[in-house]
Order: sequence, then structure tokens, then C-alpha cells
Amino acid sequence: MIDDVKFRHYSLSEKYLLALDKYIQNLRYYPQPITKIQIQKPLFDICNESLQPIVDVLNTGPGFVIAERIPLEKYTLDESRIIYLLIGQCLSHPFAQDIKGTLLYDVKDTGQNVTEGARFSVTKAESSFHLDNSFGNTVPDFVGLLCIKVAKSGGQNPLISAYSLHNELREQFSPHVLETLYQPFYLDRRRQFKMGESSTSYNPIFQWDQAELTMRYMYYYIQVGHQRAGQWIRIKRKT
Repeated sequence: MIDDVKFRHYSLSEKYLLALDKYIQNLRYYPQPITKIQIQKPLFDICNESLQPIVDVLNTGPGFVIAERIPLEKYTLDESRIIYLLIGQCLSHPFAQDIKGTLLYDVKDTGQNVTEGARFSVTKAESSFHLDNSFGNTVPDFVGLLCIKVAKSGGQNPLISAYSLHNELREQFSPHVLETLYQPFYLDRRRQFKMGESSTSYNPIFQWDQAELTMRYMYYYIQVGHQRAGQWIRIKRKT
């Protein structure tokens, strides 16, 4: 159960925190731009040992963990970002989140508007359940957030399991419901495309490769995607 505290909260080991601190101390003498930060084998080995329980929960458990005990008060904002990036490199391979090649960005209201093509994460608009980068060529193995300041109010993040949703749809509804969701839909790409490329992507909501389930979903992006493509959302039932 995701409500079980042991699945939701995990404290990073003292050994790992000391290794991260040593890395940051070294950067203070030999600074590098964050885009050049690459985890080295000694730290990676310590990371693997410390984060293995987290990886296990992410891959075979509820898929959600709160990692605690990162003493951000000791570090500058940029150093905190580097620590976050290093943890991400331990878990998987970070990839660019936009056409500019941005690896990390702040989730906050920047005054942009969703109706003008902005992503929800840089506006004050409330988003619905979704999968990050649903419109992209690549969907992430894991998604992480680093909390720099606790919100005075709000800031809750409801979560739902894509596997549980898929199986509930299979068990509670007629077969054509899932068949429909295995068909491709247009998703608006939120201005993340180069000249000459389509402003929409075209992918099914659910995909199964005989080993893993992949889900791409953001209801608003699907609505806008079909408008841009000039296509009604049509349901094709298999006969």
C-alpha cells in the first residue's frame, strides 16, 4: 500500500550524504557548470548501495518514495540543484526537458499562460492527473521533485498508479475501452518542437511491450492536440 510509511519515506544513509558533501566541497574549489556535472564511479558505487531500496520500491513497489535528510540548509541553491542532479544520475539517465536542452528547471509560477502554450509546471494553473513529458519522444523512467521551500498552503500532489488504473479499466469496463486507449491520440507539444516539425505528437495512451506498461496522458494536451491536428477524437472499435 502506498499509505504504508515504509514505502513512502526513506532516509538517505550517512555514508551517502558525506560522499555528496565531499563532492560539493570539491566543486567549491573547482567549479563546473551544472550542465557538465557527471557522477564519477566512486560516488556512483556509494549511491547504488544507498539508493537500492528506493530503486526497488520505484520498480516493483508503489513507485513513489520521499527521500529525506538532505541538509539543504548547508548548501547554496545551485549546490542543492547539483545534489538533486547527482541523485537523478544514480537512478537513471537525465534527459533534456525541452528543445533548449534544459535538464533542470524551477516548478513555479512564471506568469505564463497554459492557453498560450506554456506547460502547467511554470504557471499557477491547476493540472489534472498526467504523466510527465507525455508529448515527448521519450517518457521518463522516474520523475523527481526537489522541495526547496515548503509551501505555506497547497502544494499537494495526488498520485495514482498507471498499472492499477489500467487493470481497473480492464476489469470494470467492456474491452473496447482499453482497446480505444491503445489507439494513438494527438498530444499538443507545448511549443517543444523545431521548425518543420509537427506541433503535435501521435501516440497511444497505453502501450505494452510484453514486459512493461507505458502510459502517456494529459487530458488538456490531448484536447489541444486534436484541435491543432484538426481531428475529432474518433473511437475505432475492433470487430
